[in-house]
Order: sequence, then structure tokens, then C-alpha cells
Amino acid sequence: MSHHIVTKTTLVPDEDCEKSGVNFSWAQANELAVYAFNKKKHVNDGINKTGKEGKIYFYQQESLLDDPEIRKLINESNTTFIASRNMPLTIQKRVRILELSREHRSSIKFSIESMQRRMSVLKTDKYKDWIKVFNNIDQIWHLCEVLHLEIAPTDTVLPKLLEWTRMDRFELDELDEIITSSHTKGADLRHTKYWDVVMGLLLIGRFDSTRALLKLHSEADTLAFYEADLLLRSIPVYAVSSGLSASEFNARWKGWKSSVRSKINAGVFVSCPRLLKLIKLIGVDPMDVKGSFDLFKPYCSTWYQMMVSVLLFTDPIVKIHDLNYHANQCIDYFGGRSKLKLCDQTILALLDSNLNLAVKYLQYTADGGWCSVHLTNLLDLAGCLKNTRGETIDFKQMLLDYGEMLMSHQSYWQVGLTYLEHCKTDGWDLMKIMLMKLPLTSEEKALKIIAKAKEYNFTDVVSDTCKVMTNYKLRNGNISGALSWALMSNDSTFINYIADKYLRRYAMDRDVTELGCSQVLMNLGQSVLISSRLTFLAKYCEFHSLYDQNRNKEAANLLIKLIESKVAPKYFWITLLLDALPLLLEEPSYFSHDDTTIILACLEELTTDTADNLVRNTPKFSEHTTVIKKAITKNLATTLIAESSNPTNEKIIKCY
Repeated sequence: MSHHIVTKTTLVPDEDCEKSGVNFSWAQANELAVYAFNKKKHVNDGINKTGKEGKIYFYQQESLLDDPEIRKLINESNTTFIASRNMPLTIQKRVRILELSREHRSSIKFSIESMQRRMSVLKTDKYKDWIKVFNNIDQIWHLCEVLHLEIAPTDTVLPKLLEWTRMDRFELDELDEIITSSHTKGADLRHTKYWDVVMGLLLIGRFDSTRALLKLHSEADTLAFYEADLLLRSIPVYAVSSGLSASEFNARWKGWKSSVRSKINAGVFVSCPRLLKLIKLIGVDPMDVKGSFDLFKPYCSTWYQMMVSVLLFTDPIVKIHDLNYHANQCIDYFGGRSKLKLCDQTILALLDSNLNLAVKYLQYTADGGWCSVHLTNLLDLAGCLKNTRGETIDFKQMLLDYGEMLMSHQSYWQVGLTYLEHCKTDGWDLMKIMLMKLPLTSEEKALKIIAKAKEYNFTDVVSDTCKVMTNYKLRNGNISGALSWALMSNDSTFINYIADKYLRRYAMDRDVTELGCSQVLMNLGQSVLISSRLTFLAKYCEFHSLYDQNRNKEAANLLIKLIESKVAPKYFWITLLLDALPLLLEEPSYFSHDDTTIILACLEELTTDTADNLVRNTPKFSEHTTVIKKAITKNLATTLIAESSNPTNEKIIKCY
């Protein structure tokens, strides 16, 4: 059968790309950066060195992670993974691992059913390939579970293999129910698939169901069917709980086989050729390999189905270390190893107990590494990988790759962290890198990233994220918002820079710019001391708050302290003097003679400093200084007269 691959062509909407072709670089794990190619100049890392600024286009391959039907599988498996890594030491470890394995398989089955419902509703085959992939994963996982994760008292594996292969032939149960629903004889005449179901149930060890169907045959009362029922009812089935040793069971088995062959040779079943085929199957000679395969092949669609069925009637107490031999015989009969697909090779590796090779094959599965990571995790916890053959699997690297893939997707970055955190140094370094690369699409996402970074004590990630958001606010003219994000960075130098930028903007255009910082600085407590500029800004906001509440005397006292301390940057002094102006003009003044002298000294230093061009470039600097000087002169005269006329030489204080 030929396979046709449907490809999708994506056009890059760029004139330069159309003329000269395209070049590309990996932007991240699943994203390509595409840009125009230039033959004359070198292009490196997506940067056009021709001097002409070109556009870069980013493209991502459609991923399994993008599908909403997979989202629940990813999240559920992550919950199970976290539970596996936090198992209490007090419980039975292998029992808990088996429970977790079944949780994973339950998630797989739910996803398959969800996809099937979706296809039915939408009348599409969109999920057809994914359903096949996950069916194969479930089949492989189940085999690994029954052979290597379950705790078995002996290494007899046929009961487990029968359990596994029955899951692969679930349609037999549906047909069996349809045929037996009438409870009347003549089922072989009413149902065309009667014998197919009888043979199918027989080959997966469902002997009671096989007998029930044979009793509905139109000739069920004949001697041949009576003898067949007797043989099926007496077939020895090995069980550890039976108390029989392997040698005792073998003796019974050989006796039963001898009885089957003797009845075949006596011609008991010649009256019904279909029944004779059935009896020949159960009486097959273990030494006649080719004859056995010829009998079983019409009823088995795969080599592993035939292997299990043949073992059921030739070697029911087969040991796990013999499975590879029997598997290879069946594979040769089905066309040899060249015919094996990836799923077949993985199953063969599990039957051969070569878990490292099985995991290697699982890594090639088109599920983004989901199965290989989670199954290997359980095998690792169970200690199954320690003594297996083949090249050692680097489980840490698998976690790194899977975690990085998840973190490169906007919907799963938090999930990806839980895998990377188990990789010690390498994982934590990668976590930092990936957190810094996450696009900050909203303030909510930025806050989530910061919360996670704090959880892992990634102070540099917190700082960088805050700086990116601060710059974003600055570009949008929101200096108050920028200051809020700068404060979260806890970087004194950066906070100084933003507070300074805030003050410069306010100083240059105080008529248009609102202060609006009191809400940001409220309740910071000792945190304002992280930066000298921030400390000043907090006190300056406090001054405005007092002034707005008409607590003018308190506001005047605080303003004088700010002017006298000279903690404000020099370019901001004129702003402080302008703030003092209305308080100077009040009758009587809120400033004493000494206060006014401090204001005058500040003004004189400001006007005589010819080196500070920034101060002189302040809008209306000359006009403002002239007005302030007049107000100071008037206030000095007023306060001097008032204070000198006071008998006790006490300063006049207007109380409120």
C-alpha cells in the first residue's frame, strides 16, 4: 500500500523574500524565523547585514499540543507525573506505580473516545491518525504494564499475554453478545460470522464463551459437539493458586493433548469440518511449528496475536525469557523483520525484556514524547531499567526535551516547569532560560511568571520580567505603572532609574503630568528605603497628599525638610520652589523667617549654578525664578516684622 503525504505550502508575504529567496534560523524548539536571503552579503542568525532593515517572520508547525482534545491528556498526565514523584515512602511502591500506570492508560482511553465523539459530531476524519497513534500507545503501554510493572509470583507470562491480546480484540465481545442474545439453537445458520467468533474466542482463551456458542449450533446435540464440549471443559489451565507444580501441570497437559489427538484420529469430528478445525487447533502438535502456524494464521491478523494463541495450545507455562524465540518464529512466518512497523518493533523489544530499546522506539512516536517520558518515569521508579540490556536511556534528557517543548507553547509553560524541576542543575538552568523567553502577552501572565520564579527563587527572572513590563509601560507613557513594576523588581539601581525618569517628566511638564504615585507608594513601609530617589519620591507624594487635604502647615513643614536636606535631584529643585510658592503667598505665611531663608538659599544656588544646563532648560525657568524671588522677598519682610514685634521673640505659627 502506498502512502501519500499531504504537504501544505506557506507563502511568506514579503517582496524581498519573493525576489531573492528565503533563509531561516531556529527561533526556539518549534519555531522558525524566516527572512530574505542575500547572496552578496552574509546573513547570520536572522540579521540582514546588508544595511537594509528586513522583516523577520516567525512560523510554527501545527503541533499536537495545539489541539483542544489533547489538552486534558497533557494536564491529567502531568497530575499523575507529579503524584509519582511525590510518592510517600510508607506505601507499597510497586502497587502505587501500577495504579499510576492505569491512571495514564485511563487518560489515553478518554482522549481516544473524546476524539471519536468529536469526529462523529463534526463528521470529519481529522483525528483518524491521532486515534491510531494513541491506540498503538495504549497497546504498547498495556503490554509493558502486564510484563514489567505488575508484580508476579512467577515468571509464567501467558495469562498476562492473554489479558493483553484480549484488549486488542474487543469486537469479539460485541459479536458474541449479538449471537447469544437469542439463546436458541441454529446460531450458525442465522449469523455469517458465527464460526469466526467461535474461533476468535477460543484463541484468546475464552473457553466458557466458546462452549456457550457451540451449544447454540444447529447440531449441538450430536456426539461430535458433545465430545468437543467435554474437551474444552477439561482443558488444563495453569494457575499459581492451584497448588500444582510445573511438572504436575505438564503431566496433565500431555494427558489432555493425547486425548484430543486420539479423538481426532478416531474420526469423532469428521461429520462437522468446521468443528474438526477447531479441535485440530487445540490439539496442535508443539513440534510441528509450520503446521501449527498454517492452522492459526487464518484467524490471526498480527504476528503477536498468533504467538499468544499458539503458546496457549503448545506451551501454556512459557517463561518470559523464551518469548523472544517464539516471537521471531511468528515474525518470520509473517514476512520477516523487514515488514515490522515501529509499533511491532516496540512490542518485540518488550517481549525480549529490552526496555531501553523499547523506550528508544517510543521516542520516535509522533506524540511529542508524551508516552516515552511518562512510561519511562514509571519504569525508572520501579527500578526496571537498572538491569535491562542495550544502550542506557538518558531519562534526564528526555525530561529536559519534553519540558522544553511544553514551555515553548504558550498554554503549557507552567506544566513544563514540573518536568524540568526534576533534572537538578540542568533542568533549573533551562527553567530560567525558558521563563525569560516566555512572551509577556499580558500583565496577568507576567504576574504568573513572577510567582513561579519566586517559587523557585529565580530572582534574576523576577527582575528581568519586571524590567520588561516596566519598559512596556514606559513606551506607552504610563510612568506610574512603570514605577509599580520597577518596585517589584527589587533592583535598587533600576528603581532609582525609573523614579528619576518619573521626576524628570513631572519637572519638565508639571502642568500636564499628574503626579499619581501616591497609590503606588502607599503602604510600602521600609521598602521605600531601597532607593534614594524612591525615598524622596515617597516623601514628595506625601507632601502633595497633605496639601490636597488642606493640611497646609504640615505640608509646609515637610516641604522645608525636603528643600533643606537637598535629597532631591537638582533639576527638581525648581519644582519644589514652585510648590512652595502658594504657601509663601498666603497671609499670614506658613513659613517662618528661617524657613524662607532656606528657600532663598536654594533659589540662589540654583540660579548661580551655570554648569547645570538641564536646570536652565526647564520650561519658563527665568519667569518662575523671578516670581519665586518676589514671593520670598515679600515673605522675608512680613515674617521679619511679625517676629521682631513679638515680645517673646517667638515665631508666629498659624495653627489649624
